[in-house]
Amino acid sequence: RNTGVISAVVENVFGFGKLKVTPGLRVENIFQDLDEEFDASASDPLRSESRFDSVPLFGLGTTYELAEKLDFYTNISQGYKPATYQDIIPLNTGDTISSDLDPAKSISYEAGIRSTRKWITFDSSFFITN
Repeated sequence: RNTGVISAVVENVFGFGKLKVTPGLRVENIFQDLDEEFDASASDPLRSESRFDSVPLFGLGTTYELAEKLDFYTNISQGYKPATYQDIIPLNTGDTISSDLDPAKSISYEAGIRSTRKWITFDSSFFITN
């Protein structure tokens, strides 16, 4: 089994007075190879599978300065879980795998407040992942 990951991230912060807006793009590229050299059951042919997934993910963050060193922030971001070997290779005799299996995708929403003072830093937030 071999797995290779190459990621690229681009983001920029735009400032409008007390408001900062940060759009971002991340592209995840995952290469997976499996070359089976031995199968104890001897009833299945040896497997050799390769898979490449390229997933663009978008996000948007904002920060608003409520007071000096006191910020309110929000974020909405896409996420994903790539297909694993167990998802793309049937492990048991008779198992079938869909030929159009895609990585699982999600969206996360977050809002919070943070501050840094002389001797203390705090960050309190809530989030929902869908």
